[in-house]
This record gives sequence, structure tokens and C-alpha cells, in this order.
Amino acid sequence: MSRAPYRVFGVTISRTCPLISVSMTLRVPEVREAQATLAREYGIHGFCYYQYWFDGKRLLHRPVDEIMACGKPEFPFCLCWANEPWSRRWLGTDEDVLMPQSYSAGDATNHARSVAPMFADSRYIKVRDRPVFLIYCPVHIPGLREYLSDFSAEVERQKIPAPYLVAINNHKASLDYRGAGFSNEMHFEPAIGALTGFLGDIARALGRAPALSLGIQ
Repeated sequence: MSRAPYRVFGVTISRTCPLISVSMTLRVPEVREAQATLAREYGIHGFCYYQYWFDGKRLLHRPVDEIMACGKPEFPFCLCWANEPWSRRWLGTDEDVLMPQSYSAGDATNHARSVAPMFADSRYIKVRDRPVFLIYCPVHIPGLREYLSDFSAEVERQKIPAPYLVAINNHKASLDYRGAGFSNEMHFEPAIGALTGFLGDIARALGRAPALSLGIQ
């Protein structure tokens, strides 16, 4: 990762400050240990890793797999399922799908079986013994209530307490997520869409026109 300064939203960010001087390459064990040490120093309770699950296919799972295999770092963590298709949205081509997201029959059960070993880990973040599992875009899941019910039931079949499901509500804040089967909800910050001129900053960074469509409403 380059350590050269960069500009975003009109502010120059130096990579020499303590919080970003450690490499972000999670595939390197020494980096994961260094990040955990830095997090402890700054009072961070734990890490939340994105989980990329596409109807049975896992992607970018090496860091968490290695954390599970080696038992290090000894630092709390949880998972957030980034359940969106991969596309070239940030390059203005939302229709160019690189990895589609789908939800077949039985996917919730298979998904729960996949994450159960992480949920059972002593380092996994829990609320009243229930493993915390975040879902980035709940409104994308057809039959959401049934999916959550099947997912939770399979976790319990694995002799693990029912997960503490957290909905990220930035896609449809008006939805009653708890009524849909979630234990809680959270805001996804920063809400860059609320910042004046952010489209122009991103467009200039990408070398595109300010009218670039980023698929943000």
C-alpha cells in the first residue's frame, strides 16, 4: 500500500499518522497482529470483517480462515455479510456485474453451517452469549423473515446460541428490522451521500466527469 498523501473531500490525508501507518494487508499474519496491537492501544474492542458469501461460494475469506486456523491474533471479531452483487458501480457501470448475488432454497442453512465455526470461537463477539452477525443489505434478501429464521435455526442445531442479528439500515431506514427478525439495527457511517460535493470529489479522484453515476440515491 502506498504511503503517499492523498486528498479526499478537499482534505489532505497523511499516511504517517499512527492509525494508518500499519499496513492493511490482512493476508499477512504479522500485519494482523500489528493491527490488533494498535487497536488495543486506541481502545477498540474488536474487528468486524466483511464476509463475502454468494449462494454457497465464498470469496476473500483467507484472512478469517487463517485467524481461525492459527488462533491469532487473540482479539475479538465478528462478521458482516456484505450481501451485494459485485459490479463496476464505482466506475459508473452498475449493469456490469462481476459476481452476482442470489438466494437459492437452502442457502440460509448452508450459510449458517459455514459461519458456525466462527460463531463458536472464544474470540467471537457476542451479546449475552449470542454471536453477533451483521447483514449489510437486508432488503435484498427475498423472504427475509424466513431466511433469518432458517439461518438461526441451523446455528442452534450446531449447538450454538441463536445469533444476535444486526441489520445495517442505510438502504431503507424506515423498515422495521426488528419486526423482520433482527435483534437490533445500526447506522452505516459515514453517510457520504449527505456530504456536499462528494460526487465531484470522487469523480475527480476517478478522473471522470462530476456527473458520474455512482448508484447512490
